[in-house]
Amino acid sequence: MLPKIYIDTKKWKQKLNKAIDFSHKSNIPDSILEKIAKSIISFTVSTTSPDTESEKLFYDMWKNADKDERKILAKTLIKLIKA
Repeated sequence: MLPKIYIDTKKWKQKLNKAIDFSHKSNIPDSILEKIAKSIISFTVSTTSPDTESEKLFYDMWKNADKDERKILAKTLIKLIKA
């Protein structure tokens, strides 16, 4: 089992926003971006601990979501990061 680490979520969001901008400039389809987001979220949820109640809620939602619900959560997170 990997040790739990803490992430500065503000910096994490900024880095993801840059990656999303790059993917759009590179004409990467949204479907690929969503798959990447799902992988990143799965990794983050399994290797980090939530710092706030809202992060804990998201972690719990992700852990209890089925495949289709995780796709929706990933799409929603991408929209949140782009906002």
